[in-house]
Amino acid sequence: MLLPAPSLPDETIYSRLVRHQLASGYNISQFLVCLFGKRKVRFHPYLPRHINQLTIAGFGSQKKIIYEQTLYPLFAFFEPEQATKLWLSMLSSNGTSPTTSALLSQTKGKCVLSLKECPFCIREDIETYGVSYWHLTHQVPGISACAKHSTDVVNDFMTTQLSNIS
Repeated sequence: MLLPAPSLPDETIYSRLVRHQLASGYNISQFLVCLFGKRKVRFHPYLPRHINQLTIAGFGSQKKIIYEQTLYPLFAFFEPEQATKLWLSMLSSNGTSPTTSALLSQTKGKCVLSLKECPFCIREDIETYGVSYWHLTHQVPGISACAKHSTDVVNDFMTTQLSNIS
């Protein structure tokens, strides 16, 4: 397998996995088996589990991934009593879901999870990096505008790219 795709500015770890899977040439099942040892993996786009496996695979340190490529800092700040539980759940492959630890299930209700993108950021990303990607700042629950462009972020039609990673 190729080395993991480098992180782009403000990129989610989910986005890095999608880019890495596409660059690897593996289909989704092959990619998941190589990386996680399983054909199906539940991987939340901004509060994921399996950080330990990503560290072992060369995606960076636990601290770097969690602090720079997930929304952990936001949830830890607003729910400090849940911060340790959230951290530990992001490192594990089983047990309590990070979204449960972050009390996210109570805030999202029965809404379908979808990633959000700013059309102007997409254009800039392609011009600058040759690829578009999912920005962390666009994924904050309850925020529906891009801070950089003052425009609405839209639900992403590519969210199902890795349908087994949800």
